[in-house]
Amino acid sequence: VGGIVGLAADPDFTEDLLMKRLPADVIERIMDGMEQINWGGKVYPISRALIEDARTHLILDGPDRELPIQCPIRLLHGLYDEEVPYDTAIRLANRVETDDVIISLSRSGHYMDDIDDFQRTRLAIQDCIESIFIY
Repeated sequence: VGGIVGLAADPDFTEDLLMKRLPADVIERIMDGMEQINWGGKVYPISRALIEDARTHLILDGPDRELPIQCPIRLLHGLYDEEVPYDTAIRLANRVETDDVIISLSRSGHYMDDIDDFQRTRLAIQDCIESIFIY
């Protein structure tokens, strides 16, 4: 991997955004097999298998600079993201080994879908590519 650009990245969402926030009865139904969850205006099937598998891949908890990623990373996130808190980008940046991490926050929501967000995304990709050649 030469570089990473993340948009409203939400690693560990099954634990941080679902299991810690859902009511106990919904979690019980998930752990009994599967439950339809309304999230961000859409319905998603969440199964016990998904939760159990995701628990084997959690990356946000643990010591700083433990994830062995050495490439440039650009993380873009909206300050008004109601689905994924922007501090998720900060937590992720603290976990990687590389010093070449830039977090860009905008006054956007989760979908970051206005022209300024597209421009920021293009610039983040361009910056990431340019960093590869001087890294």
